[in-house]
Amino acid sequence: MGDLCDFGVDRGMAFENEKNPGDQIKVVKQITDLLDVRAYVLGNHCMRMAKAVGLNPYELFLGEERNRVTIDGVDFLLYHGKSAAQDIWSEFRKMLVFSDADCIVMGHNHTLSWHKIERNKKEITFIRSGSFVDHPEYAQRGGYAPAISGYAEFDTRTRTVQLYRVYKDGCVKEW
Repeated sequence: MGDLCDFGVDRGMAFENEKNPGDQIKVVKQITDLLDVRAYVLGNHCMRMAKAVGLNPYELFLGEERNRVTIDGVDFLLYHGKSAAQDIWSEFRKMLVFSDADCIVMGHNHTLSWHKIERNKKEITFIRSGSFVDHPEYAQRGGYAPAISGYAEFDTRTRTVQLYRVYKDGCVKEW
């Protein structure tokens, strides 16, 4: 869902990175090697590198960026998102104007949540994909509320969503 790495390469941005960009990419590769990645989107933090030097480092090991994928008959639309607005569903309402996807997934604002609606007799699931960062300094400076670390899991067979909270000690629990 984007922001796999944080490349502060424009406008003098440098977030609180413990690792340089090359080391960040290595960690992402280690993690994604364990997963069956079918699609991905760049986030605004990753996009800095792509815009600054014309490089999408993930393309080397994940293939071309794709924001639409069908798995087990479920059509997913992945969109990183742009808004840090208090109404976490406002971007989803915009997506409904042009998308007929079964599940629309967004990241960006670090919110972990999901919601279902029915539109034209079709059930649509919205998922905010969460984050593994609680409350970085740049978010504190910007006045953004702390996020709950965790992730969402969508079961394509039952079309159900389960949220998982990740605690600082690494413990993962259903939420």
